[in-house]
Amino acid sequence: MAYIRRRKALWQTVIRVQGYPPITKKFKTKIDAQRYSRDLENKLFRDKHDIAKKKFPIMCDVLIRYRDEVTAHKRSKEMETKLIKYILSKSKFFYSYEIFKKYNQSIFVIVHIINILIKIFFSA
Repeated sequence: MAYIRRRKALWQTVIRVQGYPPITKKFKTKIDAQRYSRDLENKLFRDKHDIAKKKFPIMCDVLIRYRDEVTAHKRSKEMETKLIKYILSKSKFFYSYEIFKKYNQSIFVIVHIINILIKIFFSA
């Protein structure tokens, strides 16, 4: 747990995590102290629970696996396969709402894409 206090003209953050010695550092602004303490706590938590070394799948890999394992057994596999192919062809899809702008007239397509993404996240 971290706490931040004002010391003279600077902000001091003290981070205490079980299993580690207390870590202190001074900053000019309170926001910098908050960011540092949050980032360091997260890093120590990841190191303690060995999360930093695990490799998480990339969204494109998850889509390909969903297409190959789940969509292949559905009645609407042609439509979903085309949709997943389109999503994979648009690399900016995961960073913007470009696909939603293109299909702004068809709410069905948007709902269908959202349902596919929800199924991917909960089945992978």
